[in-house]
Amino acid sequence: MPTPLIVRKRAEMRNLILTNRASGKRIGFVPTMGSLHQGHTSLVEHATAECDDVITSIFVNPSQFGPDEDYKEYPRDLHADVHLLAQHGVRWVFAPDVQEMFPPGDSTRVEVSGPAKPYEGTLRPGHFSGVATVVLRLLQSAPAHKIYFGAKDWQQILVVRQMVRDLGVDVEVVENNGMPQGRLILLCRNNAGYQHVCELLTNAYTLDADSATVTIEFSELSKGSGDLIAISPSIDGAIGKLM
Repeated sequence: MPTPLIVRKRAEMRNLILTNRASGKRIGFVPTMGSLHQGHTSLVEHATAECDDVITSIFVNPSQFGPDEDYKEYPRDLHADVHLLAQHGVRWVFAPDVQEMFPPGDSTRVEVSGPAKPYEGTLRPGHFSGVATVVLRLLQSAPAHKIYFGAKDWQQILVVRQMVRDLGVDVEVVENNGMPQGRLILLCRNNAGYQHVCELLTNAYTLDADSATVTIEFSELSKGSGDLIAISPSIDGAIGKLM
């Protein structure tokens, strides 16, 4: 498959999408922060099955990280990500820098009440404001027909749906349930330190299918290993935050 076109500028990205929409193409959008894995390619496959062309964004959004979180350490490998996306039929990769998305002097943020307040919204103040702000700006840059998120990000999906409904953004928010059922999904950073923790978790958890409960043995996990999200897709809304 051909290599996706990498676009750096918001105006250029918007013009490409609008031109293709005008020709009758259905456009699907998969927003990511890079460091792509099977969950991302599942989203891309969902989008390519429903749309004529697919755009994937790769942007590590500083506005959704808290002051003690790992923004600077977040793994970045654009070359590897683009190579992976080329194998799945992505047409465009939107990869702006921070100044393009948040120009000097920028001071506007989107605040969503309701679904943004409990759970992760309480644990990470300002996180969902950062998410809503960047998703709106991404959709302004790439006005697709559909935008795709993984079911693991259930609270984020609720926040984005609230935002697009309240602001009248013409896009369908699609939830992807493409990951296998009945097993623990571990979303890990793609580096050796995090992979070690993932291995410990993979060996430590048990899933009781009858009672739909997950048990994780935390004794081997050391502090400072980073934030990981552990989710069983067979349990609605079951989230463990490992600190």
